[in-house]
Amino acid sequence: CPGGTGTVTFNAYTGNTYWIAVNGAGASEGGYQLSVSCAPICTPPANDLCANATVLAHTLADGSGTTTQYTNACATVDAPTSCSGTLPVQGVWFTFNSGAYDHLLLTLQNHALNATYTASTLSYALYKGACSGLGAQTPVAYVGAGVGTNALSVVPNTDYRLLVYNNGGVGVSGTFGLLLEHPAQNDAGITAISDPAAGLFCGSQLAPKVTLKNYGNANLTSAHIAYGLSGGVQHSYTWTGNLGFLASATITLPTAIAESGAHVLTVATSLPNGATDGLPANDAQTVSINVAGEGVTVNVKTDHLPSSGFNWTIYDEGYTPLATGGPYTTGDSLYSTYSCLPVTSGNCFLMIISDGYGDGLCCTNGNGYWEIRSPSGKLLLGDIFDNAVDAYQSPAGPAIRSEYACHIVC
Repeated sequence: CPGGTGTVTFNAYTGNTYWIAVNGAGASEGGYQLSVSCAPICTPPANDLCANATVLAHTLADGSGTTTQYTNACATVDAPTSCSGTLPVQGVWFTFNSGAYDHLLLTLQNHALNATYTASTLSYALYKGACSGLGAQTPVAYVGAGVGTNALSVVPNTDYRLLVYNNGGVGVSGTFGLLLEHPAQNDAGITAISDPAAGLFCGSQLAPKVTLKNYGNANLTSAHIAYGLSGGVQHSYTWTGNLGFLASATITLPTAIAESGAHVLTVATSLPNGATDGLPANDAQTVSINVAGEGVTVNVKTDHLPSSGFNWTIYDEGYTPLATGGPYTTGDSLYSTYSCLPVTSGNCFLMIISDGYGDGLCCTNGNGYWEIRSPSGKLLLGDIFDNAVDAYQSPAGPAIRSEYACHIVC
């Protein structure tokens, strides 16, 4: 307590005499005040001592488990742990057998995670030895901030003792929630599709990039992955590697045809380690894409004197702007811009370029150019924007030929 003060609570029983010793650390001495007050007796929980630990059973971590309420209110002090330091350890004890698993999941909920509970903080210590004095033998793990779900590394078919605690006191000790679960032995899942992103998709081929995660107790060494667009051809891929419990890997799947139109891309795992998936609910991820775009890259090589007014715009056939570039301000530099152009209004596109400085890209002040290329790098259209023709706009305005008011590429 602050300012050199101290408070202790203990259970007193009728007819007993109690002695209270007051001392000071080192050379500390002098006057002090002492008060004693009484309150109803606080009965410790049934699992207050290691020898009286509550037996826990663990169930499959399929999302259906709920925490059970326990309390460390009125618990007596336990032996310190490596996390507790000089603070008191006011905890309650549990015991369990790991069964056929190398990993278990321990969920602890305090008031912040679940308002029905009152404990403000929670820590835990795990042992695999017998009870010893105020603690237990053979410590395995200490976690000072144990709120949430914790992965426990355990030895199969071994008895463990678990101490859940905080430093006690008003507003600290109280009720809390506890749930012990085990993973399936073989369980793989797709946690994310990072490519393609949802929305407009460009091109006629796709190679999905996904995250594969091992949710299973056993190391994941192989998995079957099925993928495809709704209404289209379905594809399969066999992944091999080595992922430990809760480890992930990013995988780029083989390239497949992307049929045009609006689709849902589904990627799902099965047969982890060649066995039945113990928890199919986490197997798949989906993303909605619209295969209705053409990818183009616009390259602009500036001259010696680029203007802040140099810009380009690509339109669809209805003159709706789809992509823009500029202004470009660095001389003798190559600027590249990739754009995905929707083909909902047709597969032909119009481009207009303007230069506010009035010298185009070539050739009075250097040898610049512009070009449109396909995603594979093939040249579709381009010219040098010669200032001898029209230094301010390309195509020239008004057009040299009426039917060529825009650069057109299909």
